[in-house]
Amino acid sequence: AHIVTLGGVGTETVEEYIKKLVSTHALPHEVIRIDSQTKEQVHIPEHQHIIIGTDTAMPYINWQTTELIALLDIDKQLAIPEFQAEEVLWQTLQEILYKKNSDAQLLIQTRDPRHLVLKSLAEPDRFYRTDLNHRMTLHYPPYSYLVRYFYGHANLQEAKKIMETSVGVLKNRLTEQKKDIILSDSFDMHPHYFRGRYWFGILARLNTASWQDDLVWLNTHIPETWKIDPNPISILSP
Repeated sequence: AHIVTLGGVGTETVEEYIKKLVSTHALPHEVIRIDSQTKEQVHIPEHQHIIIGTDTAMPYINWQTTELIALLDIDKQLAIPEFQAEEVLWQTLQEILYKKNSDAQLLIQTRDPRHLVLKSLAEPDRFYRTDLNHRMTLHYPPYSYLVRYFYGHANLQEAKKIMETSVGVLKNRLTEQKKDIILSDSFDMHPHYFRGRYWFGILARLNTASWQDDLVWLNTHIPETWKIDPNPISILSP
C-alpha cells in the first residue's frame, strides 16, 4: 500500500489529481480520501491503495504494508502563529518515523528545508533546546502559566473598544498591585467573526511559582462577559 498524508493542501484537489494519475498509468491502487468529511464512511481494502488525508487518516494507516509517506505543504503548519505549532508538527513527524518500516520512504514537501524542525530530524536534541530557549525568552510554557481571555460582540467596533479599554484598566491595576503577571495587548482571533460575534483575546503569563494565587486575583478583575481559558490548547481560535 502507498500512503499519502497531507496537511494544508485541499484533500479533494489532491484526490482528483491522484485518481487521474492512477488511471493514466493503469495502476492497481484504489484511492481513498480520509478527512473530517469522510472519516465516518472509511473502508480500507486489502488490495493496494493510496490514502489521501489530513491527520484524521493516521489511525487508518497499516504501517507494516506502507511503502511511501508524503507530507505536502507543511509550510502552512509552520506558519501558524501559535507557539505550539512547531511542536505539533514535530510530534507528528516523530510518530511517523517511529511507526513506519525502515525501508518505507518519507517525503516532505517544503520551501524551507533548513527550517529548525527539518534540520533537527537528524539531531532531535537541537529542536528541544532551541524551542525551549524561544519559549523562555517569550515567557511561554513551561516557563510561565498561560491563561487566555477572550470576548466577542455582534458589533465589531464595540467589541474592539470594550476589549482595548478593559486591557488598559487591567494593566493599570497590575502596576498598582505590583503583580508578577505579563498581560498582552488585545489581538484579533481567528476566525475573527464566529457564531455571530467578532472576537478579541488577550494572554496573561503568570509566574509558575505563584500562578494559582495570581490567577484567582486576576479572574476577579476580569469582566463577567469574558471567557476564561487556562492553559489553552489554541491561542487564536475562539
